[in-house]
Amino acid sequence: MVPPFVRFILTASLVLLIVGGCAQEPSTVPDPEELPSTSVVDSLLNDARETYDIPAVAAIVVRSDSILAARATGVRRRGAPDPVSARDAFHLGSNTKAMTATLIALLVEDGTLSWDTTPAEVFPGLADSIHPAFRGVTLEQFLAHRSGLQPFTNTREYGELPPFVDDPKERRAAFATYVLQRDPSYEPGSRFLYSNAGYAVAAAMAEQVSGTSWEQMMRERLFKPLNISGGFGWPAAVDSTQPWGHRTRGGDSLRAHDPNGRFRLGPLWGPPGDVHMSMPDYGRFLQLHLRGLRGNKTTLFAASTVRDMHTSRGAMSDSTDIPGYGLGWVVHDYLGARSSSHAGSVGTFKARATIQASRDLAVAVVTNAGHEDADEATIELRKALLEQYGEKTEEHATK
Repeated sequence: MVPPFVRFILTASLVLLIVGGCAQEPSTVPDPEELPSTSVVDSLLNDARETYDIPAVAAIVVRSDSILAARATGVRRRGAPDPVSARDAFHLGSNTKAMTATLIALLVEDGTLSWDTTPAEVFPGLADSIHPAFRGVTLEQFLAHRSGLQPFTNTREYGELPPFVDDPKERRAAFATYVLQRDPSYEPGSRFLYSNAGYAVAAAMAEQVSGTSWEQMMRERLFKPLNISGGFGWPAAVDSTQPWGHRTRGGDSLRAHDPNGRFRLGPLWGPPGDVHMSMPDYGRFLQLHLRGLRGNKTTLFAASTVRDMHTSRGAMSDSTDIPGYGLGWVVHDYLGARSSSHAGSVGTFKARATIQASRDLAVAVVTNAGHEDADEATIELRKALLEQYGEKTEEHATK
């Protein structure tokens, strides 16, 4: 059960902080130490770690066909001597949403689902009990945060949940049935409201039609084809030598969070935000989207599918100055280029990524701390790396 102190994954306010090729994926990930000199990146990371007093920070910089930098500095756990490695795994929080959306896009391409599929079409018995307002809500709207579902980003919402069965797949199906029988938070399709519940329901729909759990589909259909070693939950809970998250509570100083303590997200919140992986592995996922945005066919799906995911379904606010949201990506203009970005946090790690197709560039920054200073560090580092590597702008392919 999620404890009261959770400030879950990525609230709408954190989303708003985001603003401020080759036809096939390479078969191997180069050793970060074998990459060309990245002294500038090392300097930026070290400066940020010292300025913002964070245990460790790591970054990945990629073109569509190469990794330019994969670096890390600091320690895996504050108070312990083990240095962090560029191949260590970091928790990605809500940056998982783009991965869940990508997995579902694969199911849409192969005809297992369509973007217009509704829950009543896939869940037996739900057609008669679903709230009338949700009858026409589509898979696409769940992923674009326009479904009408409540956010599930605060402890009050968690406390209202009834107990569910332990099996992850069955639990997500039960959760979907539960929330779709309740009153919507707003008229579905009328506006944007960031919702972790939407991604949990979308994953449950994918599981229902495929007969396979989200975790298994992620491993077999996304991680394996991209040669990614991704996992679920806190990295140090899976491997104690991996980075620990750090957080503050009630004004306390930053301290390590026990990865085996009671603060765990659990199966419901895997699809919206509970994946961990190394920066080189995350870079490969970003390259998949970068290639597609540049008009290049990928090994997983057509470039047109990628571009559709990065097409805004509408603004994130009534204000025209606020960026739009696609399927797992914030779509906005940043540093003079059209960009797709996202940020993620569950209070113990921070992750931030941006793709700029016109510059053939993608950057991600992560840290094993979840406080405000860590968030600021990722914002500043992402900006510095995009400026460092994005000097030349080119017209990306339109085919």
